[in-house]
Amino acid sequence: MAYNFAVIEDAKLREAVKELSDLLDAVSEGRRGISGRLLDRYQERIVERFSDYLETLHKEANKRAKKQGVDNKDFYRYEENNLRETFKRNVQRAFGEAENALERNLGKAFTNPGFFGLFALSRLTGRKAKAPGPVSGFSRLTQAGKIFTINLIPYLILLIATAQIEWDRRLAQSLAMELRIDLVRIDTWPCWLGASAKEVCNDWRDRIVSLSGFVAGYPLLQEALRQKPPLFHPNCTHSMHTLTRDEQKVAMGAQVKTYSELRRLI
Repeated sequence: MAYNFAVIEDAKLREAVKELSDLLDAVSEGRRGISGRLLDRYQERIVERFSDYLETLHKEANKRAKKQGVDNKDFYRYEENNLRETFKRNVQRAFGEAENALERNLGKAFTNPGFFGLFALSRLTGRKAKAPGPVSGFSRLTQAGKIFTINLIPYLILLIATAQIEWDRRLAQSLAMELRIDLVRIDTWPCWLGASAKEVCNDWRDRIVSLSGFVAGYPLLQEALRQKPPLFHPNCTHSMHTLTRDEQKVAMGAQVKTYSELRRLI
C-alpha cells in the first residue's frame, strides 16, 4: 500500500517504517507470516531510530542557539527527553493495540512463535484479504464475520510527522524565551513542501506571530492554537522558528504581516 514516507525526515527512521510496511504487505498477500515477537523488534527499532534522530536534532539546535548567543551544551535537553518519552509511549500503545487485537481474534495461536495470523494481520495494512482456508484459528473469524482495522503504518507516520513539528515548536519557544524575543514565524516543514496547499490552517503560513503580546500589532500564537482546527494539530505541515534580534527590531517598526515581507526590508 502506498504511504507518504517522504514526510519522515530522518533516512534511517524512514527506512525502518518502510520495511515494516513492506513486511505487512507481504503478510496480507500471503507471501509470508509474522509473529508478535517480530512486531516487538520493529517497535524497539523504530523507537531507537527516533531517539537517534532526536539526538541529531539536539546537536543541530545547540549549534544554531550558539550562533545567537546561547552557549549551553544542555540547551533543549529537557525538550528532547520529554518528546522522546512521549513518542515511545505512543508507539508502544500503537503496537500494543495491534497485538491485542490479534490475540483477541486468534487467541493463543498468535502467541505461538510458530503460528502466523495471515488473515488477521492483513488488517494491519488496511487491506481486505481472504482467509487462507479452514485453518484452526481462522474459522471463528470468518464465521463471526468480524472485521477489525488497525492502520498501524499511517498512524506511525502521523506520530513521527507530528513529533518533528512539535520539536520545532518547542525549540522556537525555548529559544525565544532564552533570547527574550517575542516574535516567531510560521513556516512549512521542509519535507511537506508542495503538500500544504490544502492545509486547513494554511492561512498562518509565513505569518509573524507574537508569543506573549509584548510586541504590539501582531496576532498572538494562542489565537492560532485556539482556532478550529488549531495550528500544530496532529499531522500539521507547519513549523515555527524564532526571529533574530535584528529581524524583530525591523518588524517592530515596520509592522509587516509576513516573514517574506520582513526579509525584503532587511
